[in-house]
Amino acid sequence: MTNLIITSPRPNQLVSGPGEITWVDLDGSDRYHVEIVLDGTTICSQAPSDSRSFAVDWDKMPWCNSAKVIVRRKIGEPGAEAFPLIIPRHLPPVPKMLSPSNGNEAWSEILVEWSPVMALDVDRLPFRAVIQAKMVSGWASVKECRPEDCMSMVDCRELEDGPVVLRLMFENEAGATFSSEATIIVRRQGGLYVDVKPPSVDVSHVVSGGKITFSFVGKDVGSGISMVRVKQDEEEWGAWVPFSPALEVDAKEDGVSRFFFQFVDHAGNMAESAMRMFQEVYHNATICAKVGKAVVAACDSLVIAPGMGIVTLPGKITCLGSYKGMVIACTKEEAGSSLVQASDPPVILWEIPSGDVTNMAEAHGVLYLGCDNGSVYAFCGGSGFLTYVAEKITSMGIMNGFLVVGCAKQGLVCFNGTTWEKI
Repeated sequence: MTNLIITSPRPNQLVSGPGEITWVDLDGSDRYHVEIVLDGTTICSQAPSDSRSFAVDWDKMPWCNSAKVIVRRKIGEPGAEAFPLIIPRHLPPVPKMLSPSNGNEAWSEILVEWSPVMALDVDRLPFRAVIQAKMVSGWASVKECRPEDCMSMVDCRELEDGPVVLRLMFENEAGATFSSEATIIVRRQGGLYVDVKPPSVDVSHVVSGGKITFSFVGKDVGSGISMVRVKQDEEEWGAWVPFSPALEVDAKEDGVSRFFFQFVDHAGNMAESAMRMFQEVYHNATICAKVGKAVVAACDSLVIAPGMGIVTLPGKITCLGSYKGMVIACTKEEAGSSLVQASDPPVILWEIPSGDVTNMAEAHGVLYLGCDNGSVYAFCGGSGFLTYVAEKITSMGIMNGFLVVGCAKQGLVCFNGTTWEKI
């Protein structure tokens, strides 16, 4: 049967209006059977003929989910197939929204909307739209609509008491139904229906000095977000204020501040945000450093940087800087000092043998650490070693690619990669 080939329509072709089914047969035959199969049922079959074409009006075909054409030389034997075909009006309208009709606490009607229906559907394929409600007794049709209207109101007084789910159904003249997946849950109270789903809100923040501006991006399918309130740490909840996209607050004090938010919609449903943390180190930072184009700040054992958030390190921070693009800090603990990568969780890179690091600088892939006891260590990624000892180190930096160290008595000394020289 490989020599019998359908030339039109092609598989997955969009077909509409008057057209032809055509084929070629390299072996030749004086009789052919043409079948059009919709949803597994043959609705059109041509009598034996020696023609190589068959006229068809696709717009007169019934509603279906799948369509194909089969051409055979003899009834009952395998044939050539064009499958599947796409008929535009066979695609049911899809609802774009199911929503309450207003933003009040309760309402007597619910608005149901759906996407426009194609003209071919309205003109040539009679069907209806039905709004159904799933109540205690099960699914029931509550409103029949004209598909071309794209909207309809449902009277809540005709529904049962208790939780209700609405859905939109499309039904063709043969009784086949196509259901939308959009639903909304409502609940009847005293003849009216109220929203029972709490709002959903994402919270972010921006820092400017001692002010924190929280931004809210929220949605509430039912009655809409009404109010918001905030509390900091263990304080009492603040007063309810009208919901808006932004809320500015003052940081209580230095250290970690935990903020909690509650949002309520017009129907009284409440949602609480996840805990938010903020460290006001930018405003009262004790140590700052530039890492790439970002400014990193530290206070006590906390580090904050754009895109990184807050990281708590295992000890008080004595020095802050960067190494190979990473934020690096030196911390002081009872057991000694450590070189730590400021990440979540933090990573201890090296235990410093002695002294507290007060200065650091990077040159040629080596991180140099200057300590309060005059020691200068060189860290090369996996471990470090002592490279210079002075009486007291006051500063450290890079000049012309070389490490320059300021010492209390020796003055400025430079390390050229091999030896130390006084400048």
